[in-house]
Amino acid sequence: MKNFTLITAILLTVNLLSAQININDTSFYSEALQETKMVDVFLPPGYNDNPNLYYPVIYILHAWGGDQNAGNAYMVAANYLINSGTIDPVIMVCADNSPEPFDGSMYVNSILWGDYETYMTEDLPDWIESTYRAMPDRNYRGLFGQSMGGYGAFRYGILHKEKYRAITSHAGLINFLDEYVMAQWRQTILNGTSGPPYFYNYNTGGFFTQGYFLLGGAFSPTYNTPQTYINPAIVEFGLDESGNFIDTIVAKIKPHDIAYLVNQLSPADSLGIYFGAGSNDELFLYQGTLAVKDSLDIYNIPYAFYSHNGGHAMPNEFRINALEFLDSLLMPPAPMFTSCLPEGITFTTQAEIDSFQINYPNCNEIEGDVTIGEWLQSDIKNLNGLSVLTSFGGDLIILDNDSLTNLSDLENITSIGGDLTIWQNDSLTSLTGLDNLSSVDGSCKIGGNHGLVNLSGLEGLTSIGGDLEIGFQTGMVVWGNWSLISLEGLNNLTSLGGSLNVRDNSSLVNFVGLNNLTSIGGELFIDYNDSLISLTGLENIEEESISNLYISSNGLLSICNVQSICDYLANPNGIIHFWDNAPGCNSPEEVDSLCNITNVSDYSSDLDFSISPNPVTENAAITFGSMCTGSIGIYLYNTSGICLKSWQFNADQSRQKEFQINLKEVPAGMYFLHVNAGDDSITKKIIKTR
Repeated sequence: MKNFTLITAILLTVNLLSAQININDTSFYSEALQETKMVDVFLPPGYNDNPNLYYPVIYILHAWGGDQNAGNAYMVAANYLINSGTIDPVIMVCADNSPEPFDGSMYVNSILWGDYETYMTEDLPDWIESTYRAMPDRNYRGLFGQSMGGYGAFRYGILHKEKYRAITSHAGLINFLDEYVMAQWRQTILNGTSGPPYFYNYNTGGFFTQGYFLLGGAFSPTYNTPQTYINPAIVEFGLDESGNFIDTIVAKIKPHDIAYLVNQLSPADSLGIYFGAGSNDELFLYQGTLAVKDSLDIYNIPYAFYSHNGGHAMPNEFRINALEFLDSLLMPPAPMFTSCLPEGITFTTQAEIDSFQINYPNCNEIEGDVTIGEWLQSDIKNLNGLSVLTSFGGDLIILDNDSLTNLSDLENITSIGGDLTIWQNDSLTSLTGLDNLSSVDGSCKIGGNHGLVNLSGLEGLTSIGGDLEIGFQTGMVVWGNWSLISLEGLNNLTSLGGSLNVRDNSSLVNFVGLNNLTSIGGELFIDYNDSLISLTGLENIEEESISNLYISSNGLLSICNVQSICDYLANPNGIIHFWDNAPGCNSPEEVDSLCNITNVSDYSSDLDFSISPNPVTENAAITFGSMCTGSIGIYLYNTSGICLKSWQFNADQSRQKEFQINLKEVPAGMYFLHVNAGDDSITKKIIKTR
């Protein structure tokens, strides 16, 4: 997309009108209207020369009294700008909106003329996108309206903002309830009508009288009007016999007024808006346009505004500016992407990756399984050739790519229909590139990636349908991630359909990163994680979602009494297995005793220590009765048995007896200090003040 710059002036000359231009004056059948409607379709230069390209579309909404041919001036201007290289090629469409009885639709559904809004926002785009190479996407659709069409552009941009990326409107009937506008229209109507009492006749009335019939047909149509002073008597007319506004009818118009509708917009909607009017508009619309501008300011909606000294007619400069504005926001022509390869594909070389878009043009969804890499043979260094892909219908296996350092070219992937397996890619340090992946329907297996230090890049992942395996076993071999120190990156994962298995990750110290995980659908299996000291991060898993519990061979693991494990031990659903962990986490009884730590009182044993001072305000000294050697763990628990802080010391060299801990950030209250030293452990109360 190009940057939007308003040009000072580009005047179209007679030569433009004679330039070669491809406009089809055609028709199609509208289901909403149950009739055939006329439509002009402009196809840009080069359309027939590029059969693989799909184009953005600008829908032209003509003024009251116009028809499908009213878009020709816009199309001529676009043709010139495309040929001069000012804007990208674009399809333009102008459909007839001049139904009886008032020769206009206001671009809304009405009992008088049918469902013109449905015809314009559903039938017309569907027909265009099935008949021409028009990209079926919001970012490829824009609206350009004049007068009545200016109202329609704003209306559709707001009420159907999911369908349109940008709108342009000149001299739009966008604020017909502005006091100045209403007063001027009223006076002009009365000046052209004899009375009082007044009789308002569409067939003999002036422009403004007819305009009020059009508004009535759009917003207060009825075949049972009590008004005997209007002809035809098929609307509720806005003025009474004395020439005064009727409040109940004005109230029916208000919900459709653009100044009122803009409250449905927010900056997050990313709707591009460019609009304007002439200060000498013969329809008195300038003041109302300024009021809409003020409303957009109030709601912080971005826009560009064009003011000129002319009247109701659109200046050439605005037309050119508007086309450049739309071009700046609509996506340029691009191939239409499709799915491919239901049988799947395996990439074993960089050349195969690089030639993917050549071999499979326009493919952005691979239906089958995808394998990237091959055992001991891959030379793949980057995945640039796969950057167009958005999803995989089957498994994605990234295997044994020693030269692959990141996954940045997979940033468009949003879903994987099968398993995600990332295995034995030693140069990967994170998973950045999978940031837009939101779901994996199968299992997620990450193992043997010895350079991987965290799981950054998976922040968009919220659900996994099967197991989550951080380190996994194939045959007799366990493939851990030896440099993985954190599970940060899985912060938004909330549910697993299968088991959680964490195995052989020798640098992992805790489970922080899984704090939002609330349910699993199978076993919790944690073993051979040599640096793991705590299960912190798993506390929010609902205990009833755990089937079996296996925690073993984690030599430093001494904090197992997080909330989920405590709840499971209180009401187990299956097997419980603790074995070969650090003291405090070697049996269900040990863990359960710490879960119920609030019942512990001071006692003496071969391992003894004192706390000074106690109560403590900030720093405390933990002093043992005899010199200590080896690893010492000190853990602070609250009265609910939740571990809040921990300290690890190694006394092998100093054989020290005293260790300092800092409780400055801990709220005042009663706590428990649990100490592990060697094969022994002991717990004592500690009071924190201030």
